[in-house]
Amino acid sequence: ATFENCIISENTAANGAGINSVSSTVTVNNSSISDNVASADGGGLYFHNTASTITDVNISNNSAYSGGGIFCEDQSDATMTNVTISGNVSSWEGGGIYCEGSSPILTNVTISGNTATVDGGGVYLKDNSSPTMTNVTVSGNTCENNGGGFFMKNNSNPSFSNSVLWN
Repeated sequence: ATFENCIISENTAANGAGINSVSSTVTVNNSSISDNVASADGGGLYFHNTASTITDVNISNNSAYSGGGIFCEDQSDATMTNVTISGNVSSWEGGGIYCEGSSPILTNVTISGNTATVDGGGVYLKDNSSPTMTNVTVSGNTCENNGGGFFMKNNSNPSFSNSVLWN
């Protein structure tokens, strides 16, 4: 599927209220994904074993149990360029991004103002999730328990280049 110049807003679902993709390929360009609500995972985007390219996209004010903005699992190694992930909420883990067994590539991405209750206000990484982050800003995210900016476990190992982790 290809989404270009789209507004994906005010949708509800159990998983992937904005976009839900399982074992597929998804491209999202020059679009906005906002104000979507998932009762389980992936308020804005839910990827399971999905190859995705996300360019010039605003992912904001979405909510879910896990992965308020984006939920990636089972080798969903997204390539994100010029993306803003802000104001998303998770009632459990990964306010901005939740990755389990996935290693996305992020370039020129801002992850700010996201909230999680348990772990990873900005980013939650689990089970060998090792994203590559270049020119990424992670700032102003909050979590009531662990990792306002980042929470990592089970052999997850992000790499950063020319990036800012602040506040």
